[in-house]
Amino acid sequence: MGFPTIYITAPLLSMFINNEGNNLEIIVKGFFYIFLGMIIAAPVNGFFIGAIIGFIIGKIKSKNTQNINNQNIIKRR
Repeated sequence: MGFPTIYITAPLLSMFINNEGNNLEIIVKGFFYIFLGMIIAAPVNGFFIGAIIGFIIGKIKSKNTQNINNQNIIKRR
């Protein structure tokens, strides 16, 4: 049953690798991007490729939000 395990492990994996404070947000984002990746890669071996695509997109997005948050903190000071 590879299907549910990918859904659960990939967001958790990205959570541990990103290692950010807001863990719930990462899990939710991870689920969303993995779901998106699975839709994109459905014709091809959807589970693994989708998980990888979602993981990469999620990492890029979380980096961008982190940068925006850091800029906002600097602006407040």
